[in-house]
Amino acid sequence: MALGGILNMGLFLKVASSFLSAMLSAKGIALSVDLLMIALILVSVAYTCYGGMRSVIITDIFQFVLLAAGLLIAVYYLTDIISFDRAVEVVAAQKGGSGFDPIANENFGPAYALWMVLVAGVVSAAIWPTALTRALCIKKEETVSRAYLIASVIFLSRMVLPAFLGVLAFCYFTLPGLGPTDILAAHGSDSDLVATPLMLGHAMPGILLAFLAVAMFASFMSTQDSYLFCWASILSRDVLGPVFGTVDNERAQKLGTRILIAIIALYELYWGLIYEGREDVWDYLAVSGSIYFCSGVVLLTGGLYWKGATRRGALWALILGFTAILGLAPLKAAIGLESVSGPVFGFTAIGLSALGLVLGSLSERRQGGLP
Repeated sequence: MALGGILNMGLFLKVASSFLSAMLSAKGIALSVDLLMIALILVSVAYTCYGGMRSVIITDIFQFVLLAAGLLIAVYYLTDIISFDRAVEVVAAQKGGSGFDPIANENFGPAYALWMVLVAGVVSAAIWPTALTRALCIKKEETVSRAYLIASVIFLSRMVLPAFLGVLAFCYFTLPGLGPTDILAAHGSDSDLVATPLMLGHAMPGILLAFLAVAMFASFMSTQDSYLFCWASILSRDVLGPVFGTVDNERAQKLGTRILIAIIALYELYWGLIYEGREDVWDYLAVSGSIYFCSGVVLLTGGLYWKGATRRGALWALILGFTAILGLAPLKAAIGLESVSGPVFGFTAIGLSALGLVLGSLSERRQGGLP
């Protein structure tokens, strides 16, 4: 399960570096994406190793305030260039009804919409460890409820505002006389990935762009330290601890966590440099994240509400849930199933995981003579 979560963060570094590089390139500031990746990962590793959970909480508060201010300023400034009504007109003219209805859009459809409700809604709030880590650090139950209530606004905003900026970027490079299409075309197949940062860099004045760049960096740091600390601490305590007998050794736990933070960061840098999947970044996140939650949601549900669940059933569920990894573009191509969508792989993995939990539990109970 930790492997699925670590694989999920594989493109964070590359996407963040590409975003900042594209945004600043519109102002004539040329930055190497690879060198920027190295610089960002060094800063985040040093910060996370030194600060631990305190760094997660501090940067969370800082980035929520800073990023919210940066995005709201960007939206306010850009809607002065492209009004909301004008954006609706452009999308309607270019995309028709599918520009507003994901069910009618041939690139999405009912299965994809349901998949997003599960991935971006239920899972990210209920069982995703990087979100739960914060809640588990809070002592009082009522404080957790209050924190989730406040965070719900942030969860909604972090989806709606970037999506709206993406709509404005589409309009910006579609309407004549606004965005120069040559700077977008220069990025080739990555044009959809860099359209928003290119728009921000081209349309916004330097001082506002600098503020937004700082806000984006704070957001990246918050995400990085959350993921690095979460997965490293889980592996240190639940995997290395039992193996080396250091579960109750606080010093060994801290050392193991710091070493694993560095190892995970090196993997993230390597993966960002070599991965050449053809799926959208968001689809990659959904598919790689499903490696964790396809078995996670089954184990959580079965463990809480089915008294017949056993250790063997849980193990089978974990193994079969890992089949969600086949939804990644290179693996789909390798097995000749490129036409099958990520949601289909995800729902299939959930079904297989549930089947594994039931069959594994029943077989263990039968062998043990349990009712």
